[in-house]
Amino acid sequence: MRSSSIWPIVGGIFLSSASLLAQSKPHLHPPSVIEQKSRQIAISNYGETQELADEVFKAHHIVGPLADVASPMLHQIIDAQIKFDQGNLKPVTEEQIAAGINHIATVFSAPVYAFTDSKEVRKTRVLMSTIEPHFIGRKPLISPRVRSPKDHQLLDNQMGPLEAFHVSATILEQKFTNPDYQVTPEERAEADGRGDLHALSIDKSAQRFHEMQALITLSTKKISLMDIFQLSVDSMKVLGVSQDGSAK
Repeated sequence: MRSSSIWPIVGGIFLSSASLLAQSKPHLHPPSVIEQKSRQIAISNYGETQELADEVFKAHHIVGPLADVASPMLHQIIDAQIKFDQGNLKPVTEEQIAAGINHIATVFSAPVYAFTDSKEVRKTRVLMSTIEPHFIGRKPLISPRVRSPKDHQLLDNQMGPLEAFHVSATILEQKFTNPDYQVTPEERAEADGRGDLHALSIDKSAQRFHEMQALITLSTKKISLMDIFQLSVDSMKVLGVSQDGSAK
């Protein structure tokens, strides 16, 4: 599979706001205006798309000075989303999301349980779709489809740039703050086979949680603005948006 698709920033920008994430509770994002903004967009419109994107970025602590630094690349995501809505950009797949996250995990020498796979991406999207049923699984505006909160089984494995960013950032946050995400695919499969909600013991979960917090602390001390920029560019390549916002 070609290691490209659409979407930038998550790795470096995410780690640069890690002090906020380390203080946050381990859960998926609560209901927000993301769903409302998504429902309001009926045609490809830059202003409305930017409003939606702003809410997605806010959900992941990309605000204030951090948003100013990231502004050029954030606008590339918006431009890519408009092209997607117009049917002029290929969608991102769950496999590509997993590849992008694993690229970031590799760069920061994260432990094996920080890596992900397409099954975990799918599970996360299904969970997210319970509170954002219109935004998660949103199709290009040239082929709108009415979806209901019970429509999860109709989710395919493709998504637009903003959803790809949202899902990727959510999984990264869960990897850093939620012990239920700090498991290997094998451990997750074994737990699913047993019907267990939690794959690990309390002690092992606590150990991994503290290891990931230590990784945040170490990474934020070592990373520079140039490192953030380069990782963002690399992430764009992995997920397929060139610096002019076009698809690869």
